[in-house]
Amino acid sequence: MNSLIIGSSNLTANALCLNKEWNLKISATSESYIISNALNEFTTEFENAVKVDEDFIVKYEVIYTKQLQLNRTIKRNLEDSFWCWVCCKWDARRSFSEY
Repeated sequence: MNSLIIGSSNLTANALCLNKEWNLKISATSESYIISNALNEFTTEFENAVKVDEDFIVKYEVIYTKQLQLNRTIKRNLEDSFWCWVCCKWDARRSFSEY
């Protein structure tokens, strides 16, 4: 008899207090369709996974930092301008009170 536990529960404050976190435990023989199918799927995903090593982390950090800077720039630009319904365009030259 084998047991298979499938779930995606998170250990965050929201997960523990507000969200519904679901897990499923199945007990069956190793020859059962659901156990063998789940093991095959897991094996496929595991074999195709990207290895997270030091090189991966360094490259990811560069991408993450660039994206963070881009997000901050976009946010600043949006805060410095607004949609002018009179002109039907983004207008950074006038303040909202001028309309």
